[in-house]
Amino acid sequence: MKKILLTIITALSICLAHAQTYTTGQKDIFGNTTTTVKDPQGRTTGSYTTGQKDIFGNTTTTGKDQYRRTTGTAITSQKDIFGNTTTTVKDPYGRTIGTATTGQKDIFGNTTTTVKDQYAWPIE
Repeated sequence: MKKILLTIITALSICLAHAQTYTTGQKDIFGNTTTTVKDPQGRTTGSYTTGQKDIFGNTTTTGKDQYRRTTGTAITSQKDIFGNTTTTVKDPYGRTIGTATTGQKDIFGNTTTTVKDQYAWPIE
C-alpha cells in the first residue's frame, strides 16, 4: 500500500513539475486578449493574442515564441448557413497546416468537430 501511495505521489509531483501556466489578461485598448505561457520556473515560453472580429466576422489568434517571433496563426470564421464554424491554422509562412470544422449542437447538446491535415500547434 505504501509503495502504491508513493508511486502516485511521485507521478503527481512529476506532472506538477512539468506543468505550464497560462495567464489571460484583460482586453487592451484595441480589443485584443493576450494569453501568456510560462514554464514551471516562471519564464515566458510564448504567448497567444486573440483579436477582435474583423469586418467579415473572423477572429484571428497569433502564437508567438519567447522571442516574440510568430509561430503560427489560427483564423476562426463566423458561422456559415448551416451553423458550422471553421478554424484554419497556418504556419509562420502563411501555409495552411490544418483545419477544424465544428458543427451545431444536436438534440443531445453534442457538437462534432472534424479535423483535416492536423499538425501540432507550433508553440507548446
